[in-house]
Amino acid sequence: MFAEEQKKIFSKQWLLVGHQSQIPDAGDYVVQQVIGESLIVIRDKSGEIRGFFNVCRHRGTRLKEDACGHTSAIQCPYHAWTYGLDGRLIGAPHMDEVPGFDKAEYSLNAVNLAVWEGFIFVNLADSGPLTSILSQGERRTKVLSLEDWFAPLNGKFSHWNMSILRPAKRIEYDVRANWKLMFENYSECYHCPGVHPMLSKISPYDSAENDLAEGPFLGGFMKINAGKSLTMSGKACAAFVGEIENLRAAQGRAPLLLLDDVSSELDPSRNAFLMRYLGGLDGQVVLTTTDPNLVAKSAVKEAVFQRVESGRIAPKNTLFSE
Repeated sequence: MFAEEQKKIFSKQWLLVGHQSQIPDAGDYVVQQVIGESLIVIRDKSGEIRGFFNVCRHRGTRLKEDACGHTSAIQCPYHAWTYGLDGRLIGAPHMDEVPGFDKAEYSLNAVNLAVWEGFIFVNLADSGPLTSILSQGERRTKVLSLEDWFAPLNGKFSHWNMSILRPAKRIEYDVRANWKLMFENYSECYHCPGVHPMLSKISPYDSAENDLAEGPFLGGFMKINAGKSLTMSGKACAAFVGEIENLRAAQGRAPLLLLDDVSSELDPSRNAFLMRYLGGLDGQVVLTTTDPNLVAKSAVKEAVFQRVESGRIAPKNTLFSE
């Protein structure tokens, strides 16, 4: 069942792989595992973020083994084929002696990649399992653009300035359960009075409302009582993120991002701001908070930032900015 879900659901959706703040400079990269494929997400010399299959076009060798780093070029450890940050093959020892060999035909195979509000998404819909050494033409099928995918959310979160925020803390939870149960649990607060009594005092469990109920998304919010916040103390301790026009109304609303319904509700990556799907075994998954404390570090008083770093502020749903 899980293998079928990977094939029919996750391999056709836009999946979250990181935030642009993780690779701020040219040559910075992260390596992510997505539906059994290893991907290199890297910033090139022009500042563009690109994604490539982590496979050399020569003999299929893994190019990068580390989870993140910085490089001036991508070089295969096997035969030293070397690729530029834009994926072009720029060096192949002795291959100039091979009749008809053209470096331009052996660039790294790119993955569909796009950025939304600073978050980096990839889509493997045009590539079957383990086909990353095939040509782009052999894998090409039509993919709905990320811009079209997120059209229902156009401008909805722009005032939060998420693109300029930076990670302050990361916590991972290895949940030994079917991923659908995890997201079903997050989709309701019926259990909150008994399981999360302190949360219920801050954010009434029956206060949820949906902002989005059509298209590929289902999303809404829960209210927060005046003067309260989702911190360890339960009290507001920092200014709001970005510029919120109706500040009084915002004080009573906590964003509860439950993204996707019906056709794509089985894609956990849509809960993009809290968790990221990594893929487990035997129907089990690892759910990872995707740097939930995204902080504009320069805009946060040092004392507050130190509290975030030390973990004394709850990692979930806590955003800071001037």
